[in-house]
Amino acid sequence: MIFLSLLCKSLALALARLHPWLAAGLWTLGLALDLRIMRGQERAIPRVVLLHGCALTVGWAVALGCDYAAMRWKDGVPVIAALVDAVLGLCGVSSAHQAGEVHLTMMAGPLRFAVSPDLMAMKLPLVLLALSGVWFLWTEIPVRETVRRVLLVLALLLLAAVLRAAAFILLASGLFEFVGYESEEMPYRPFMDEAFGIWLYLPFLLALAVVFGKLLPRPQASPPGEPLPSWLRFGAPALVCALAAIITWEPQGKPKTGKLVISTHHSQWSRCDREYDREWYGAESGYNYACLRRLFGWFMPVEVAAGPLTASALDGASVLVIYDPDTPYSSEETAVIREFVRAGGGLLLIGDHTNVFGSTSHLNPLCEPFGFRFRDDVLFDLDEDFHQLIEAPNPAPALWHGMSFFKLRGPASIQPTSLWTRPVYQVGHSKSVRAIYSVNNFYPPPHDDPAMKFGTFCVSATARHGKGRVAAWGDSTVFSNFEIFYPGKAEYLINTMHWLNHRDGVLPSVARRMALLGLAGGLLALMLWRRQPGVWLGAFSVTAAALLAARYGCGWIEEKRSAFPQPVQPSEWVVFAADAADPGHHLRDFITEEPYKERYEVFIQWVMRTGAFTGYHLLGAENANGLHAHLRSSERTKVANALIVRKPADLGQLDEFARIPRRSGDPLLLMFASTVPVEEALAGIAKAGIAKDESLGEIRKAWPSGDILIDEGGRRLLIVAGAERFSDQSMGISEKVVPDDTQRALFNQAFGLIDRLLGPAVR
Repeated sequence: MIFLSLLCKSLALALARLHPWLAAGLWTLGLALDLRIMRGQERAIPRVVLLHGCALTVGWAVALGCDYAAMRWKDGVPVIAALVDAVLGLCGVSSAHQAGEVHLTMMAGPLRFAVSPDLMAMKLPLVLLALSGVWFLWTEIPVRETVRRVLLVLALLLLAAVLRAAAFILLASGLFEFVGYESEEMPYRPFMDEAFGIWLYLPFLLALAVVFGKLLPRPQASPPGEPLPSWLRFGAPALVCALAAIITWEPQGKPKTGKLVISTHHSQWSRCDREYDREWYGAESGYNYACLRRLFGWFMPVEVAAGPLTASALDGASVLVIYDPDTPYSSEETAVIREFVRAGGGLLLIGDHTNVFGSTSHLNPLCEPFGFRFRDDVLFDLDEDFHQLIEAPNPAPALWHGMSFFKLRGPASIQPTSLWTRPVYQVGHSKSVRAIYSVNNFYPPPHDDPAMKFGTFCVSATARHGKGRVAAWGDSTVFSNFEIFYPGKAEYLINTMHWLNHRDGVLPSVARRMALLGLAGGLLALMLWRRQPGVWLGAFSVTAAALLAARYGCGWIEEKRSAFPQPVQPSEWVVFAADAADPGHHLRDFITEEPYKERYEVFIQWVMRTGAFTGYHLLGAENANGLHAHLRSSERTKVANALIVRKPADLGQLDEFARIPRRSGDPLLLMFASTVPVEEALAGIAKAGIAKDESLGEIRKAWPSGDILIDEGGRRLLIVAGAERFSDQSMGISEKVVPDDTQRALFNQAFGLIDRLLGPAVR
């Protein structure tokens, strides 16, 4: 029964993120079992409460550590791979192991399994080990016996993990053989499910239950140990909390004044030296960073370094941007970049989702002292192929400030190589695939196979080096002109620029490392001094609780103090309201079956050719856009709100659109498809209070396929009917289109709408 209680609580912590209600039920079952075990003993309830409090804090901390380990180490553990290979050999399977991987050759083809924390689902056995240790200390058996039994439990769990990994590989390879080697796609998807990996442990753990049961002592009433001195009882927890806060604290840093330099010498793929305007079309205009340069320029001075990076080229620079290099950096340039960061500069490194031009190969030598590296892979969602909207974590770090979602598809992953590297954006439920350079977009077909890594990956990370800061992002395409306007892009870039535009002192970095050393040393010293199980349990629990509280507390403080920088140049924005689940947008799907006449991505992108910037506001009160609220507070910005009503069922969005906070003079753009009857459109406008009743007659004149500009008290309201003439079907379907004379005339009509909406240019 004791083992069953520990197993229930371990499963609860392992499954908490996947199935919270099931996890709550399992923990409750563990609580009920503990109460039954303690039935009839003196002070049973207080002791069980103490047990569960310690188990929850220690187990939760271990579970978070396992999540980090699984995110960081994807290539397998060589020693475990060798043990799994030995078990497979005993089962009569011909296999081999190399560098953390187990290799099999079968009719289904050559198979490679990385024996990683993901494949082994190590969260469950490690949490079970931690909770077993808590149980031993709680029952207060002698310390020497506690250590001996913990080591025996560790050996049993290692055995279970090795046997389970071998069974995992046998099940997968057996299914491949059953399906047949002529199948194009191996049915590996179920094996990448995290919950499946956890449940697969049950047969092996239950088989070892009898042995576990002999190791787990029954709780007995034990005489109280020698009490700790008062100064230690009260002073040690306070000191541990202070050290934990120092370890997890993210200092704001000192703001800098200087320019932002974009290095283009090594980047021929996505240039930024030509303006994105009404005359330049085709693929090169889309795969371009002109809008990124324009965005940065509204918040700080920007220069482009077209030649090799030298100390003189970075003179007066505060932030350096390096993206998608296709040629290597010289040793002189590498030294200049590292010294720039060490002396207090900010560095933004943007990789690519493939290594086709050597982006990863050229960036990683720069990254060595910064504590991370780019992987040569591309990430897919396990169910939908491409990731779409990543929800903001809670609490959110500074780079997530003011946003609810980030639209993402197919990035490369980033591997932290230092404990102090901070993952900022993580995507779960993912699989990692190597690129295929024989296809024109370099994306491999996302067919499942064991060579894939899977689980949670980091796609953006930050680090501190000397007095400077470094931020890394795993895909260059998402900031190109044809992608930069989607949810979260502008926010991330502005937040990153602002975070990098701060200098750190040397003291916080030294203090953080010294605090970690002091916490570990103090914990060890206390254990050696007071060899009492109760003291050890209290020390571990207080340390875990302090680290958890500091992690979330410091995160909450960081979120509250985060802010966008003030613009230094005038700018114009057209913010389109949209439902995140609307299939007419690309917000959810990389490839959609929605007809092109109901999609308007080209029109929305083309707004940026007028000199304005396009953005999205996802409808719903929970999706408030902090950047747009910030822009409305500045006299240097003009923000227009827009909504495209694609069909009569979308008329309900008018009410939510009307509730978006705005200044009294902010322009509004409403576009209605021809399938929306004029009377229903007018009724929706009136109901939402968007226009006065006396203006409805004028608005009616826009139908069936025209437009009209209404000026109400200094606010412009532009109504467009027959919006299909600006749909992707009419605008050329792709953002890569090179227009003929007919399309150019249509484009000019679209540009004219934005010119009328925004009025005289402020730029």
